[in-house]
Amino acid sequence: ERLNPKADCIVYPLVSDGTMAGWGEWSHPQGGFFQMDNGYLMMAGTGLAEAFLVDGQLLGRLDIGLPGAFDLHRGDRSYEQCLNGRAWSEDSAQELEDSLIDWLALRRQHFVDRQLDTPQRLVLGGRASQHRLNPSTLENLKAQGWEAAFSQLQDPALWGAAYYVAKTS
Repeated sequence: ERLNPKADCIVYPLVSDGTMAGWGEWSHPQGGFFQMDNGYLMMAGTGLAEAFLVDGQLLGRLDIGLPGAFDLHRGDRSYEQCLNGRAWSEDSAQELEDSLIDWLALRRQHFVDRQLDTPQRLVLGGRASQHRLNPSTLENLKAQGWEAAFSQLQDPALWGAAYYVAKTS
């Protein structure tokens, strides 16, 4: 508006990439949350992006008062370091599996502690790759109560941003 006072401008509030990706997974017919009410999204990239689908509403971790992956530690590393894109490309499969299973047990407990319905599905995306996991990992997650799926969308955050703009316009 300052550069061109005659221009029509719409300013949208900043929303995390994790929440945007969650909206993409929820709104797109091929999304991992499509037509679901409860779920958890974890996207490995520079950091760890998250979204929480609670009773059909997409929320960020701050919306439900959760600590970030950089606040919680597994040994001498934060979970952010244990599960970001670099970990998915450099850590051993066993180290990655152990970190993922521990992290998801923490997140599931966070749902329980806040008396929220447990997620129907876990959607993994970004640099998180099924090819980097031991075959037993998905079975271990299933035993914890997670229905795990890998994102099928090219850029879920971009789909989420489009959905967000359409919804708020």
